[in-house]
Amino acid sequence: MVHGHALWLLPEAPAFTRLSALIADLAQAEGGPPFEAHVTLLSGITVEGEDLTGRVRALARVLAPAGVVLTRARQRTEFFKALFLEVEGGDLHGAHRRAAAAMGMTPPAQYRPHLSLLYGDFAPATKDAILDRIGRRWDEPCLLDRLALVSPQGPPSSWVRAPTLTLGAG
Repeated sequence: MVHGHALWLLPEAPAFTRLSALIADLAQAEGGPPFEAHVTLLSGITVEGEDLTGRVRALARVLAPAGVVLTRARQRTEFFKALFLEVEGGDLHGAHRRAAAAMGMTPPAQYRPHLSLLYGDFAPATKDAILDRIGRRWDEPCLLDRLALVSPQGPPSSWVRAPTLTLGAG
């Protein structure tokens, strides 16, 4: 179960559309929930209301778009990381620390940027077959240029995403 709010970094429009379509196709084919393509910057945010909105807007103004590389497709036993792409570059660790500071939080010790492709509990053999189909090595450049505040309460179909903010536009 996810508690609090989350901040997502969203890929630029063409990549967002293509990755979200892949996520939807995998969800439909495998029986997992659909969700939007994103890289979670920070989760567990407990700030609320206008204070939260102001902090998110201020953060979006100071964070620069991040040029990253979607490197390898991997699998894990975690529900939200059944299948995911590793994300490298773009100083996401620095952005993660800035986001935590902006939200009055101590940044979690382990931050591993990734872009999930499939949520759910699936057998390793099923996930291996999907990885064989979509490819394990991507090495695809991607620009993360927007920030979104998300309330990930309940199943992914009930998550609420606020309008996105363009990074560095301020």
